[in-house]
Amino acid sequence: MPPPQTNPPGRPNQRRHWLARYGFALLSVVVAWLLRDGLTRLAGSSLPTYLTFYPAVMMVALLGGLGPGLFATAAAALGTDYFILPPVGSLTVAALPDAIGLAFFSGMGVFMSAVAESYRRARQKVVSEDRDFPVREGRPNRARRFVQGQMLNAGLVASLAILALAICPERDARRAVRVAGGGCGLARGTGGARRRAHRACPRGGRAA
Repeated sequence: MPPPQTNPPGRPNQRRHWLARYGFALLSVVVAWLLRDGLTRLAGSSLPTYLTFYPAVMMVALLGGLGPGLFATAAAALGTDYFILPPVGSLTVAALPDAIGLAFFSGMGVFMSAVAESYRRARQKVVSEDRDFPVREGRPNRARRFVQGQMLNAGLVASLAILALAICPERDARRAVRVAGGGCGLARGTGGARRRAHRACPRGGRAA
């Protein structure tokens, strides 16, 4: 009688780890959406659309890796498209600025996930080297570790700077759209006033 087949002991742990990473990604997007909703109620609708989603994607990518970072990016993009961007309740985007902002956010999410994955791998490599050589480490190795740590920190700071630069253009674009809309409204109002004045005057006459 052949012995019963058993699953490798590490497979359930890997599955739980996979579920935990992607569950954390989805939970982070939900929390970011709730936080944005609360800030919108306090400060009004002038807040940037993806203000809280950028940090969520960065945190998920740093802690979970490339896959969860991409999953968080896709979940945030689809959720924003369906629940926030007009028309609400549809995956279509009515305005061109909203479509550009959504595409920009998706591209930045992919880029941040890739940068965070590189950071995680380099950090894990440094930690594994520390475990392999706990005693035989001299000054050259310590200096090399210090330089690697500073490079990793610089990469993290650069990623956060990219995050800040990604938020600022969206806010400026929204401000420019509002200013342009106000100018068009003023122009329309001026034209309407002229037409009313023209109708008020008798034919062939001029307004006083």
